[in-house]
Amino acid sequence: MLDYQFQKKVNDNWRLVSGLPIQAGIAKSNLYTGWRATGSGAVYSQIEYNKDKWSIMGGGRYEFSAIDKIYSTALPVFRTGLNYKLGSRTSIRASLGQAYRLPSIGERFISAGFSGLKIGPNPDLVAETGWGSELGLKHRVDFGDFSAFLDGAFFLNEYKNFVEYTLGLYPEDGQTATFDDLGLKPLNTADSRVAGYELSIFAKGNISEIVTVSY
Repeated sequence: MLDYQFQKKVNDNWRLVSGLPIQAGIAKSNLYTGWRATGSGAVYSQIEYNKDKWSIMGGGRYEFSAIDKIYSTALPVFRTGLNYKLGSRTSIRASLGQAYRLPSIGERFISAGFSGLKIGPNPDLVAETGWGSELGLKHRVDFGDFSAFLDGAFFLNEYKNFVEYTLGLYPEDGQTATFDDLGLKPLNTADSRVAGYELSIFAKGNISEIVTVSY
Protein backbone atom coordinates (compact mmCIF):
# COMPACT_ATOMS: atom_id res chain seq x y z
CA MET A 1 0.00 0.00 0.00
CA LEU A 2 1.25 3.46 -0.95
CA ASP A 3 -0.47 6.70 0.03
CA TYR A 4 1.00 10.02 -1.10
CA GLN A 5 -0.65 13.29 -0.03
CA PHE A 6 0.14 16.88 -0.96
CA GLN A 7 -1.16 19.91 0.96
CA LYS A 8 -0.83 23.53 -0.08
CA LYS A 9 -1.92 26.48 2.02
CA VAL A 10 -3.06 29.07 -0.51
CA ASN A 11 -3.68 31.79 2.10
CA ASP A 12 -5.12 32.11 5.60
CA ASN A 13 -8.52 30.83 4.45
CA TRP A 14 -7.90 28.45 1.55
CA ARG A 15 -6.08 25.11 1.46
CA LEU A 16 -5.62 22.55 -1.34
CA VAL A 17 -5.30 18.83 -0.54
CA SER A 18 -4.45 16.25 -3.21
CA GLY A 19 -3.39 12.65 -3.04
CA LEU A 20 -2.51 9.41 -4.82
CA PRO A 21 -3.33 6.19 -2.89
CA ILE A 22 -2.43 2.81 -4.44
CA GLN A 23 -3.14 -0.62 -3.00
CA ALA A 24 -2.58 -4.18 -4.22
CA GLY A 25 -3.00 -7.63 -2.69
CA ILE A 26 -3.54 -11.33 -3.27
CA ALA A 27 -5.94 -13.64 -1.44
CA LYS A 28 -6.54 -17.37 -1.16
CA SER A 29 -9.19 -19.28 0.79
CA ASN A 30 -10.65 -22.76 1.06
CA LEU A 31 -14.06 -21.17 0.27
CA TYR A 32 -13.15 -20.44 -3.36
CA THR A 33 -10.72 -21.81 -5.95
CA GLY A 34 -7.35 -20.37 -6.84
CA TRP A 35 -5.58 -17.16 -5.93
CA ARG A 36 -7.38 -13.85 -6.42
CA ALA A 37 -5.63 -10.57 -7.10
CA THR A 38 -7.03 -7.25 -5.93
CA GLY A 39 -5.94 -3.75 -6.69
CA SER A 40 -7.07 -0.15 -6.46
CA GLY A 41 -5.69 3.26 -7.24
CA ALA A 42 -7.02 6.79 -7.15
CA VAL A 43 -6.18 10.42 -7.60
CA TYR A 44 -8.13 13.02 -5.65
CA SER A 45 -8.14 16.72 -4.95
CA GLN A 46 -10.23 18.96 -2.73
CA ILE A 47 -10.29 22.60 -1.77
CA GLU A 48 -11.01 23.69 1.81
CA TYR A 49 -12.18 27.10 3.04
CA ASN A 50 -12.10 28.14 6.70
CA LYS A 51 -13.08 31.55 8.04
CA ASP A 52 -14.72 32.62 11.28
CA LYS A 53 -17.61 30.20 11.90
CA TRP A 54 -17.57 28.61 8.44
CA SER A 55 -15.74 25.55 7.17
CA ILE A 56 -16.53 24.49 3.58
CA MET A 57 -14.94 21.85 1.35
CA GLY A 58 -15.48 20.34 -2.08
CA GLY A 59 -13.55 17.90 -4.20
CA GLY A 60 -13.44 15.00 -6.60
CA ARG A 61 -11.85 11.58 -6.83
CA TYR A 62 -11.16 9.28 -9.78
CA GLU A 63 -10.71 5.71 -8.62
CA PHE A 64 -9.96 2.37 -10.22
CA SER A 65 -10.62 -0.95 -8.50
CA ALA A 66 -10.20 -4.52 -9.72
CA ILE A 67 -10.56 -8.13 -8.63
CA ASP A 68 -8.61 -10.19 -11.16
CA LYS A 69 -8.10 -8.45 -14.47
CA ILE A 70 -11.59 -9.15 -15.82
CA TYR A 71 -13.45 -7.50 -12.93
CA SER A 72 -12.74 -3.82 -12.86
CA THR A 73 -14.43 -0.44 -12.78
CA ALA A 74 -13.36 3.18 -12.84
CA LEU A 75 -15.34 6.38 -12.53
CA PRO A 76 -15.18 9.84 -10.94
CA VAL A 77 -17.02 10.74 -7.74
CA PHE A 78 -17.58 14.14 -6.14
CA ARG A 79 -18.45 15.41 -2.68
CA THR A 80 -19.02 18.63 -0.78
CA GLY A 81 -19.69 19.58 2.82
CA LEU A 82 -19.91 22.45 5.25
CA ASN A 83 -19.74 23.06 8.98
CA TYR A 84 -21.06 26.15 10.75
CA LYS A 85 -20.46 27.02 14.41
CA LEU A 86 -23.69 28.17 16.02
CA GLY A 87 -21.75 28.95 19.20
CA SER A 88 -18.63 27.97 21.11
CA ARG A 89 -20.13 24.56 21.93
CA THR A 90 -22.55 23.86 19.09
CA SER A 91 -22.05 23.28 15.38
CA ILE A 92 -24.21 22.18 12.48
CA ARG A 93 -22.96 20.24 9.45
CA ALA A 94 -24.23 19.11 6.06
CA SER A 95 -22.67 16.91 3.39
CA LEU A 96 -23.47 15.46 -0.03
CA GLY A 97 -21.31 12.99 -1.91
CA GLN A 98 -21.19 10.26 -4.54
CA ALA A 99 -19.71 6.80 -4.09
CA TYR A 100 -19.33 3.38 -5.63
CA ARG A 101 -18.36 -0.04 -4.32
CA LEU A 102 -16.85 -2.93 -6.22
CA PRO A 103 -18.30 -6.32 -5.10
CA SER A 104 -15.89 -8.19 -2.84
CA ILE A 105 -13.99 -11.42 -3.48
CA GLY A 106 -16.45 -13.22 -1.20
CA GLU A 107 -19.52 -11.98 -3.04
CA ARG A 108 -18.07 -12.97 -6.40
CA PHE A 109 -16.45 -16.32 -5.62
CA ILE A 110 -17.32 -17.87 -2.22
CA SER A 111 -19.22 -21.16 -2.39
CA ALA A 112 -20.05 -22.67 1.01
CA GLY A 113 -22.78 -23.99 3.27
CA PHE A 114 -24.40 -22.26 6.23
CA SER A 115 -27.10 -23.74 8.52
CA GLY A 116 -28.29 -26.08 5.79
CA LEU A 117 -28.32 -23.37 3.12
CA LYS A 118 -25.96 -23.01 0.21
CA ILE A 119 -24.02 -19.76 -0.15
CA GLY A 120 -23.49 -19.27 -3.86
CA PRO A 121 -21.02 -17.07 -5.78
CA ASN A 122 -21.96 -14.54 -8.45
CA PRO A 123 -19.03 -13.54 -10.68
CA ASP A 124 -21.36 -11.39 -12.83
CA LEU A 125 -22.06 -8.76 -10.16
CA VAL A 126 -21.59 -5.15 -11.23
CA ALA A 127 -20.42 -2.27 -9.03
CA GLU A 128 -22.81 -0.42 -6.74
CA THR A 129 -23.15 3.31 -7.35
CA GLY A 130 -25.02 5.96 -5.42
CA TRP A 131 -24.93 9.09 -3.35
CA GLY A 132 -25.35 9.98 0.30
CA SER A 133 -26.38 13.07 2.26
CA GLU A 134 -26.34 14.02 5.94
CA LEU A 135 -27.54 16.87 8.14
CA GLY A 136 -26.18 16.83 11.69
CA LEU A 137 -25.88 18.80 14.91
CA LYS A 138 -23.13 18.45 17.53
CA HIS A 139 -23.15 19.98 21.01
CA ARG A 140 -20.53 19.92 23.79
CA VAL A 141 -21.44 19.85 27.47
CA ASP A 142 -18.68 20.56 30.02
CA PHE A 143 -18.72 19.35 33.62
CA GLY A 144 -15.53 19.66 35.65
CA ASP A 145 -12.59 18.14 33.82
CA PHE A 146 -14.88 16.17 31.53
CA SER A 147 -16.67 17.05 28.30
CA ALA A 148 -19.57 15.19 26.71
CA PHE A 149 -20.38 15.48 23.00
CA LEU A 150 -23.98 14.94 21.93
CA ASP A 151 -24.35 14.21 18.21
CA GLY A 152 -27.48 13.72 16.13
CA ALA A 153 -27.84 13.35 12.37
CA PHE A 154 -30.40 12.65 9.67
CA PHE A 155 -29.17 10.80 6.57
CA LEU A 156 -30.49 9.77 3.17
CA ASN A 157 -28.61 7.41 0.84
CA GLU A 158 -29.60 6.23 -2.66
CA TYR A 159 -28.04 3.20 -4.40
CA LYS A 160 -28.12 1.64 -7.85
CA ASN A 161 -27.24 -2.03 -8.40
CA PHE A 162 -27.26 -2.57 -4.63
CA VAL A 163 -25.74 -5.98 -3.75
CA GLU A 164 -27.93 -8.08 -1.46
CA TYR A 165 -27.89 -11.77 -0.52
CA THR A 166 -31.22 -13.14 -1.78
CA LEU A 167 -32.93 -16.41 -0.80
CA GLY A 168 -33.92 -18.61 -3.73
CA LEU A 169 -33.36 -21.79 -5.72
CA TYR A 170 -30.01 -21.69 -7.52
CA PRO A 171 -29.32 -24.92 -9.47
CA GLU A 172 -26.16 -25.64 -11.41
CA ASP A 173 -26.18 -24.51 -15.03
CA GLY A 174 -28.46 -26.73 -17.12
CA GLN A 175 -29.94 -28.49 -14.08
CA THR A 176 -33.57 -28.49 -12.91
CA ALA A 177 -34.13 -26.61 -9.64
CA THR A 178 -34.97 -28.66 -6.55
CA PHE A 179 -35.23 -27.82 -2.86
CA ASP A 180 -31.66 -29.04 -2.49
CA ASP A 181 -30.68 -25.90 -4.43
CA LEU A 182 -32.19 -23.58 -1.80
CA GLY A 183 -29.67 -21.02 -0.70
CA LEU A 184 -28.43 -17.44 -0.64
CA LYS A 185 -26.77 -15.69 -3.54
CA PRO A 186 -25.62 -12.08 -3.91
CA LEU A 187 -27.63 -10.26 -6.58
CA ASN A 188 -27.74 -6.73 -7.92
CA THR A 189 -31.17 -5.56 -6.78
CA ALA A 190 -33.32 -2.67 -7.96
CA ASP A 191 -32.66 0.90 -6.85
CA SER A 192 -32.49 1.14 -3.05
CA ARG A 193 -32.89 3.88 -0.47
CA VAL A 194 -31.59 3.96 3.11
CA ALA A 195 -32.86 6.79 5.30
CA GLY A 196 -32.86 7.37 9.04
CA TYR A 197 -31.21 9.09 11.95
CA GLU A 198 -28.37 8.48 14.40
CA LEU A 199 -27.83 9.61 17.97
CA SER A 200 -24.53 9.22 19.79
CA ILE A 201 -22.74 10.40 22.94
CA PHE A 202 -18.98 10.61 23.42
CA ALA A 203 -17.14 11.86 26.49
CA LYS A 204 -13.54 12.47 27.49
CA GLY A 205 -11.63 14.05 30.34
CA ASN A 206 -8.54 14.09 32.53
CA ILE A 207 -8.38 12.13 35.78
CA SER A 208 -4.84 13.31 36.49
CA GLU A 209 -1.87 14.81 34.66
CA ILE A 210 -0.92 11.42 33.23
CA VAL A 211 -4.32 9.71 32.89
CA THR A 212 -6.93 10.57 30.27
CA VAL A 213 -10.16 8.61 29.78
CA SER A 214 -12.65 8.60 26.92
CA TYR A 215 -15.85 6.63 26.38
